[in-house]
Amino acid sequence: MDPAKETPIRSAVELQGAMLERHQEELSAASHPVLRLRRLIIPGTPTAGLLVPAEESPLAALPESARSS
Repeated sequence: MDPAKETPIRSAVELQGAMLERHQEELSAASHPVLRLRRLIIPGTPTAGLLVPAEESPLAALPESARSS
């Protein structure tokens, strides 16, 4: 490979790697509330049916119109 082209390619790959790492962190953070809600409503899981105060509910962040449907 031509050494003059190696630096731009390496920079592009490193940038893509950093972006993928950031996306992985965002997806991981977004999945935690979904998994928590799933444990609350899916029968057969250790915390199924556990009631939480309304203000702690993952649904509390939704607009009122979305919660009633």
